[in-house]
Parts: sequence; structure tokens; C-alpha cells
Amino acid sequence: MLYVFLLVLLLLAGICHTWVFYRSRAILENWVQCYDYKIVESDFRWIRRGPFFWTSSKLHGIFYVVVKTTDSQTKRGWIRCGSPWLGVIQNTSEERWDK
Repeated sequence: MLYVFLLVLLLLAGICHTWVFYRSRAILENWVQCYDYKIVESDFRWIRRGPFFWTSSKLHGIFYVVVKTTDSQTKRGWIRCGSPWLGVIQNTSEERWDK
């Protein structure tokens, strides 16, 4: 019985992580369209969360991105998908650019 419970718990954790990843990806795509950027590279970060390490939960999606702006400049930085309290349930994002 304990093995069944642990298996169900592991399955639910996997479903939650998958949902956060795909929801975060959708929020990132909306963010890119809003600023009219083009993504050159994006890495979803599970562990290394950059400047959002202490202020994010597992309900946030964190990406390290390299984007091209409309005037062909390259910007690198961190994007946190989701609101501070509700995570990716809310369609918000916050960016912090590298210097």
C-alpha cells in the first residue's frame, strides 16, 4: 500500500512539474510577443535560478534567455514566469537583465 501511495505521489509531482514547464513556456512566448523580441536561446532553470533564487517557488518558471531586440541589440537575462504569490497560474512575468 505504501508503494502505491509513493507511486501516485511521484506521478502527481511529475504532472505538476510538466504543467509548470509548459505554462511557463506559454508565458515566455507572450512576453516575447509583447516586447517584439526574438529568442536566440532560452534555458529553463530548475535549480540555478539566478537573481530569483530566494524569491521563487516551484510554481514559478525561470528562464535564462538571450534575445534580439527590434534594433538588433542582444540582451541576456533572467525571466520569471508567474506572479509572486500564485506562480504560473497568473499570466505575468518579470525580467532582470545581465549587466
